[in-house]
Amino acid sequence: MGRDKVQRIITDYPWLDVGNENLTLLDMLPTGWHNLLLSMCKELRVVLIEYDLLSQYEVYDAKEKYFMLRWYDGLKWDCDINMPQSITDIVCKYEKLSKEVCMICGAFKPKNQELCDMCMEKYG
Repeated sequence: MGRDKVQRIITDYPWLDVGNENLTLLDMLPTGWHNLLLSMCKELRVVLIEYDLLSQYEVYDAKEKYFMLRWYDGLKWDCDINMPQSITDIVCKYEKLSKEVCMICGAFKPKNQELCDMCMEKYG
């Protein structure tokens, strides 16, 4: 990912900043999930702006576990507001959706498989 694209992503979604001008949190996760993750971030941004929490939101960790996205988030320690339920709902929705998205190509896949059939044949 180029530096300009990284800067645009970090500007829109500051919680994806990993402290490297050439990388975002997206780069630490399967490529096939990038569109899914960007869709989630767009939804999160709308709610965070609505609650005036854009600068308070943080992601502590994000990873693949059991063929599914795991997203660990929260508000900064000095924030005196509880996490809005709508944020949790968005994250849960996309964690569940990730089970149906191939981690390599982003195509639909059976929930109990890590990859779609085409990628399974090619890489599995």
